[in-house]
Order: sequence, then structure tokens, then C-alpha cells
Amino acid sequence: MFRGHRGPGRLGVRQIEGVGVERARLLERIGISAIDDLLWRLPRRLEDRRRPARFDELRDRSPAFLQGRVLRVTHTPSMRGRPEQLTVLLGLSSLNDEYVTLRWFQAPYLVPVFSEIGWLVCYGRLRLRGMQWEIQHPEWEPLEAGEETADQRDSLHLWRIVPIYGLTEGLTQRRMRMIVRRCLDQFAARLPDPVPVELQRRHGMRSLAAALEGAHFPKDLSDAEACRNRLAFTEAYMFLTYLRRLRAQEDPWKGSAITQAAIPEWLNGEGVLPREVLDRLGFEPHAGQRRVIQDLGRRLVARRRFRCLLQADVGAGKTVVALGLLLAAAACQGRGVLMAPTVLLARQHFERLSALCHPLGFSVGWIGGGQNQREREAHGKADILVGTHALMDHSAPLQRTELVVIDEQHRFGVRQRQALYKRAPGASILVMSATPIPRTLAQVQYADLDIVVMQERPGRRAGVRTQLLVGAQARTAYQALRTAVEERGERGYVVFPSIDGLGRPGIGEVQDPRVRPLAWSGVFDGAARLEHGWLRGLPLTIVHGRMSEAEKASVMETFQAGARPVLLGTTVVEVGLDVPEATVMVIEHAERFGLATLHQLRGRVGRGSAPGTCFLIARGADAEEQARLQVLVESEDGFEIAERDLSLRGPGEVGGERQSGAPEFAVFDPFRDRGILNLVVRSLGVVRKGTFLQVSPPGNGC
Repeated sequence: MFRGHRGPGRLGVRQIEGVGVERARLLERIGISAIDDLLWRLPRRLEDRRRPARFDELRDRSPAFLQGRVLRVTHTPSMRGRPEQLTVLLGLSSLNDEYVTLRWFQAPYLVPVFSEIGWLVCYGRLRLRGMQWEIQHPEWEPLEAGEETADQRDSLHLWRIVPIYGLTEGLTQRRMRMIVRRCLDQFAARLPDPVPVELQRRHGMRSLAAALEGAHFPKDLSDAEACRNRLAFTEAYMFLTYLRRLRAQEDPWKGSAITQAAIPEWLNGEGVLPREVLDRLGFEPHAGQRRVIQDLGRRLVARRRFRCLLQADVGAGKTVVALGLLLAAAACQGRGVLMAPTVLLARQHFERLSALCHPLGFSVGWIGGGQNQREREAHGKADILVGTHALMDHSAPLQRTELVVIDEQHRFGVRQRQALYKRAPGASILVMSATPIPRTLAQVQYADLDIVVMQERPGRRAGVRTQLLVGAQARTAYQALRTAVEERGERGYVVFPSIDGLGRPGIGEVQDPRVRPLAWSGVFDGAARLEHGWLRGLPLTIVHGRMSEAEKASVMETFQAGARPVLLGTTVVEVGLDVPEATVMVIEHAERFGLATLHQLRGRVGRGSAPGTCFLIARGADAEEQARLQVLVESEDGFEIAERDLSLRGPGEVGGERQSGAPEFAVFDPFRDRGILNLVVRSLGVVRKGTFLQVSPPGNGC
């Protein structure tokens, strides 16, 4: 279940009948230490073993449930390097030519067992060897007189829809089913149901115990789906209730409003930034920036605390919004705080804000790792503080903070936001993300926030053209990169999906001889090839995640200055790099990236007056993967890309790495369960005007 809802006092798996120290250790190995862990660990899949297959229904490499008579038992001892074998010839009908061979290796103990059995049922994967069907190591049970009995209808392993679980060495499917069955019998009815009875009646829900029973041992597949939906509803309800409770604990009013005389002139009128700042920026904010700054700025000076997510596309100008609100907080005798996920990005913000704010008389301080307490206290007196995760440290001075801005919010999670709330009690919070996600998914990741969408973009940028290249067409991308650097004095990136390459061992790892390395997938191998190939003679530099922050900063300074105009790296270049002279982005093995990451990466070019080009090189992509990448070629709208990515991936196939601090769910899937999520939202009454996208309720019952 949702991990953030768990409390102390949970019953351990040792309370289940038949689970001793050794089996508890095996369950612990797969993340199951308590009763609720086990009951909410649903099967990976369900297999239909209700009706034995006829001989004409058998298919090669397909699972089959068979019923038949034992025709012959043969035991072959090991000899000349061949393993010991036991074969059973299973006749499926009265005809002698309709039979399947069941084969076991190193199982002499089964010889006397099968010698006394006349009929049996079994389940396993068929293989066609020559003209004969064979199953190796099937699951089986004896059958009395060739007929199904009442006892067999109660079997956990055959004659029913059978659950298949994720296991570990030493734990079999049969043993796991028996443990789950005993756990359901002992504890399912005793588990508290977090969904109120009134809500259960309103939506015609079955009980939590019945839903758990049907999810593990369903009567049919439609029953399993309905039970799963009930559990997904329960998890979503628990999560949103948890976040609503967090919001309810916070007082939305911080104190009396700022007097009209104390509000700066540029905030009183229709402006959003001081004229001195606009002159240094060299452009006027677009309509979306003005709208957000005016709306949130007026709430800020009125001391009406807000918790908002600003979701904007790549290059939409979130930094200008942050600048306007940080200045508003400082101008009202408060403090503004800006937190970024990397030292590189935080340093860039610090330098830009310093240049813009100092002429206005506002000081900008820096809080980062490696500072001693004296340095932090000195910087902590500034009107605007900029830093990394170090801002969440208890030694970081956050007194009189009116506003906290968190940049690149997709790198953070709910728990980290809550930690910062505690560090700056009473402050308004603005979190910003340039990773567009479907609005229904945003309800889950940011359910503790109001969502503000800014879809406008600055008109001064030239934009980016995206081109998909396959295999040998990669030469086109590197020729364009060489031309941009040598003839126009521009810069470019080459991004790889890994540091060492697929199949190449990392630090402390052992090479698997069965895996063939893909040299182009690693930044080191790729750099070596390019240095002696298509980019020969060009000054190259490399950046990757194993480098220290100081090393990354040094590499970036060299790249930004133009001393080495081609930067090769991993996805560390995804966030925070603003080099207007960069016009070419080459992404190797683009099929190994998510669409959101690719959209972020191409946003690093075309940020100046010259147009940018992003080359997606697909070296191992099939037709389906190429169709997915074509979405980026056809659209530059991050919100449209997010929705199309959702439809392409389908329910339950959420790719990419899990965000740090993101909520953990056992059953609920934000992509698959959009309808269920909206049903929960409406049930809780937390829909705020303009906050959530409305979707129809799910078709399947809960």
C-alpha cells in the first residue's frame, strides 16, 4: 500500500501460520516484512488453469493445462555427462497418438510416486521437439479415476485462475500461494479499511477483505480487474487524504497585509518588474509571465500564503517569474529563497540574480555544501538566498522568509517539499517544473499544491528543429555539428545514455560475457570514436555524473567560454545549461530515453537568436520505437508530447527512473488509473477551480 500512510505496530510475517525464520528471511529479501506488505503485493500475472486443453489446441512455446492418463514411466540414470532423467508419457485421450512427454531432471524421488499414479493434471510450457510435445518440470497433481473432485476444485495451483508472484531463490510459487492463502484467512478481515463506509456504499464497493481475496485468487479475470480497481481506489484515497491532512495543518494566513505605502511602485501598478531590471534583461515579459507574477505577487504582498506548482514548457521563461516574485518578497521587508537541484544550476541563478538585484540595493547570498557556519551566517543576512539541498540543512538561516522557490521540481518529491516547509514556516512556496506531465498525473505528484500552467513562450527565441536519423544516417548529424562549430562559431552537445556503455562493467561490476557491449551508448567509447572519426580535430570536452561538482563547473566554464565548443555528456546536461551560442544537439541511442527527457535535452539549444537543431539517432530502434520518437519530430509542445507519450506507453508501462522522494504505490498506477484518480478527487471534494482536469469515472467497477 501507499508507504507514506504506514505507521508503527504493523504485524510481521512471522505471525502467519507456517512462516518461520527462514521463510520470513526469504520474504524480506523481496521487500515483504509485514502482513500488509504481503497482502498488497499482488500477482505479476494470472494464469487460467480452469479447463484442460485438448490435443488439437496445443501450441508451441505456450503454457497449457493438461489432464491425462499415465501411459509409461521411464527413469534414465546419469551417464557419459548426461543428467539423470525421469519421463512420464501422458495420454490425453483414448487414442495412442495423442500424448505429451513430461520430463524431470535429477528427480529420482518421483519414480515411485508416478509408478502408483494412474491419472494426473499438470501445467507447464509446451515445446515441440521433432514431432513430439514435451513439458519440462511441470506443476502437477494426481487425479482420482480421471475425474475432477471437490478437493481438487479447492486447489491453489490448478483447476482455477492461478496467481504468479515475483519470487526469490528458495521460494517457490506453490509455497508463496500457500503463504498468501493462510495470510488471507488469518488477517484479511481484520485489516482496517481507510475508505469510509458511506463512500463504499455510494460507489457500490466490495469490502477490502473481499477485494484482496479476489485480487489474489479471483473467480474469473473480470473479477480480478474489479478487485484491483478497488485496491487502486483505496491507495489513491489514502494518498490524497494524507496530503490534504498536511495542507490542513498549515495556516493559510501569515499575518497582517503589507501597508499600501510599503508596496513598491512597480508592484502597485500593472508592471511586474522594476524598469532597471527590464533594461538589463533586454526584453519585456510575455503575457504568461506577467499574469503569473501579478497574480502570485499580489497574494504575496497581501500575505496570503500559497503553495503552487508552476508548470511551464522548456524555454517558457520560468526564471523571470521567479525573479519577479523573489524581488517582491525582498521589497516587502521579507526574504526570498531559491533552491535548485544541482550546484551548477544554483550557481547560474546566483550569478544572474546578483547582477540584476545588486543595482536595486538587494543583496544575494549563497548557501551550498562545504560552507562553515560563519560563512552561512554571513550569506544568510542577504535579502535573497540561492542554494542547493543545503538549504534544507538546519544550519541554513531561513528566518523572515516570505517566499521559497524550488526550481526543476521534477528532481524533488513530496517529502523534500515538506522538509523545506518546516525549515521556513509561514512562507509561500512556488515550485517550478519544465517537465510537462499529463494533468491527471500532476494531481498525484503535486496533490499538495495548486497547479498553475504557463504555456506561453518568449517570442525572441528562434526555436528548434528536430530530425530523426537511423543507423548510418548519423553522419548527417555530425557533419551539421562540425559545420556549426567551424563555419559559424557556434557550439553543440552530444548526449549518450550512459557513462560506460550497455554491457560494459562499471565500478565494482563484473562483465557478463553473454551481453555484447554497444560502444556508442557510453560517453567514453563514443568520445573515443568521435575524436578519431567524424569530429576529428574539434576541441571536445566530457561531463558526466561521476565527476565532482567542481569538475563539472570547470568543464562548463570551458564550454561556455568557447574554448572547447563541443560538450559530450550524459543527461547531466538536461537541467540548467543556458548557452545561447549552442545550436546543435545530437542524442545517441535516442530510443533509450523517455520523451520527457528528450524534450528537456533539446531545450538546451536554440535559446539564442540562431535556430537550433536536435538530431535523434536511433541505432537499435524497431518500428514501434521509431514511431514514438517521431512524436518529437512532429511537435515542440511539451504538454502535447506528455499526453501522446502516455497514450503510446499504455496502461501500467511507466518508463524511466523513479523520482527521488516520489510516492510509492503497490497497486495504484497514475497513468492507468486516471479515471479512478478523478473519482477519488471528486469524492474527497478537493477539486479547486482551474486546478484539475476532469476525466470520466472508470468503466470497471471497484
